[in-house]
Amino acid sequence: MDINSKDKDGNNGFTLACNNNQNVDVIKYLVNDLKMDINYKNKDDGNGFTLACDNNQNVDVIKYLVNDLKMDINYKNKDMIMDLL
Repeated sequence: MDINSKDKDGNNGFTLACNNNQNVDVIKYLVNDLKMDINYKNKDDGNGFTLACDNNQNVDVIKYLVNDLKMDINYKNKDMIMDLL
């Protein structure tokens, strides 16, 4: 399987996991073991952090992205939307 494959919206495994997956260990596996790019952006410039804030119900996922991966909490997608607000 190609870990760099993308869907029609440009999402890869990392962005999809941040958006939909409630298990933070899956995201850790993608980052730590598969070395997926945490700075990857989809076609709308959404990254793992913005997608997690938009849709993920597990606050531990967002905490992992911010505290452990040091993702930028001020990042804005191409629509200039900060999903945290």
